[in-house]
Amino acid sequence: TLWLKKGEDRRIRAGHLWIFSNEIDSAKSPLPDFEPGENATLRDARGAVLGSVFVNPHSLICARLYSRKADLPLDADLLRQRLQSALGLRQRLYNQPWYRLCHGEGDLLPGLVMDRFGDHLTVQVGTWGMEARKEELREVLGELLQPRSILWDNDIAARSLEGLSRENESEGPVPDVLEVPENGCIFRAPLQGGQKTGWFYDQRRNRREAARYAAGADVLDIFCYAGGFGGTAAAAGARSVTFLDASPQALALATENAARNAPELARTKSIEGLCGDARIKGLPVSGKRGTERAVALVAGALLDHGQHDQRRCAVGGLLVVGKTEHAVVGQLVLLFLVGHNDVARDLRILPARRKGGSFNDLTNLVLGHRLLGELADASAGFDTFQCFHENIFLFRVCLTLL
Repeated sequence: TLWLKKGEDRRIRAGHLWIFSNEIDSAKSPLPDFEPGENATLRDARGAVLGSVFVNPHSLICARLYSRKADLPLDADLLRQRLQSALGLRQRLYNQPWYRLCHGEGDLLPGLVMDRFGDHLTVQVGTWGMEARKEELREVLGELLQPRSILWDNDIAARSLEGLSRENESEGPVPDVLEVPENGCIFRAPLQGGQKTGWFYDQRRNRREAARYAAGADVLDIFCYAGGFGGTAAAAGARSVTFLDASPQALALATENAARNAPELARTKSIEGLCGDARIKGLPVSGKRGTERAVALVAGALLDHGQHDQRRCAVGGLLVVGKTEHAVVGQLVLLFLVGHNDVARDLRILPARRKGGSFNDLTNLVLGHRLLGELADASAGFDTFQCFHENIFLFRVCLTLL
């Protein structure tokens, strides 16, 4: 049994799933007595059951709740039940097996993130509780999906915090690059050596929504990675697409994807790749805080992108900020811009978007609206762009309506 201190049960009763080490009554349940990944029943100071958890005594987040029932082991049967439920939801949403199959706490499997690419799986295990059950997980995945290959993508920061190895593992013939069908397009995505799981399924809807505004536009896709936004915009009738990224490999992939989905643009040489970074004076573009860096990078694209593209943006354009972080980057960027009257005077907020349907969150995990896509329309005196961020810090698309 893992015991909480008096009053430390309020957050758990409100729906939170993480238990921090300073909330534990160490006299009743010393953390060093637990093995990493061990099951326990969580109780409040009066002895009332709060649910079942797995424990990591060496982490600040020392326990994660996976059930409100007492003494429920996280074994192969429960893994099978949870993954069957997750699979059933995705199969109702998508007619092809290309989606986020498991989204951690959102599917009541804390620390397990899994993307499905046809008969290939990329799996990220970010907690000791899941790591200790990897053999059971392999067994269940084999029963449910019969994957041809699995990449255990262990090179993630969460594993360092949990005290786990960050060396990748693979099973079967894991491809270097896969073709991902999305929104009527086909994208080549790097599985080994790519960002995160290789593709950002969470921005699927945002890419589709952005493409509605792309016809006849010049699109600047900043920190483009594999070119998901720019490639979709190209297929939707953009006049030109320019990709900007610090990685030559990402640029090559992005321009290739755009050319494949918009061959006419490629024929007229209207697809371009620029290698570099966007910066702005006075803002900490190299800061370690994700929110600071995100705001700085977006603002840098808006105010100081002339070093890469001398064309001025037209009035009447769009600013779109899409994010994968909890931080409310979009709102901060909009506030920043409103404070710069030479950049933005009047903004109209258009309908906001969230992540795709396979990225389900528990109600208590939605902080504020946790918007995944915000659109702002500049009606006067506003340089024209469209911005999205979808990589580890930021992904931005600047859309110019000329």
